[in-house]
Amino acid sequence: MKKVKVNLIDTPGYADFIGEVRAALRVVEGAVIVVCAASGCEVGTEQVWDYAEDSKLPRLVFINKMDRENADFNRTLESIKAKFGTRCVPAVLPIGAHTTFKGVIDLMSMKAYTAGGKEMLVPAEMQAAAKAAREKAHRGRGRG
Repeated sequence: MKKVKVNLIDTPGYADFIGEVRAALRVVEGAVIVVCAASGCEVGTEQVWDYAEDSKLPRLVFINKMDRENADFNRTLESIKAKFGTRCVPAVLPIGAHTTFKGVIDLMSMKAYTAGGKEMLVPAEMQAAAKAAREKAHRGRGRG
């Protein structure tokens, strides 16, 4: 078995630290851009996306803070698509939001996981939405 070493470089998300972000992007092979589910895409999100685009880096957008007040996955996802293109498709769907947040549905495996990481059944009321999101993501891959 071949050993692989993964180094994660965490940079602050504030515009005051954009120099550190640019420096980090020069030495990485990919980027994870974190977007708050309550506040959505901000100026810094667009800056980091553009810097990663200029560097031709693969990137992934992670929507976090689903347990926050005013968290709205769909609104945040739509703002991401509006700014960065329709090739931005979800890999997971949240189960609930704010005080009802329970976990996520992995659209690749069609399995659900609690916020603590334990496998659970996909809630019956979300099965159709998960299936539709999976199909839409599959159709939309690589476009935009």
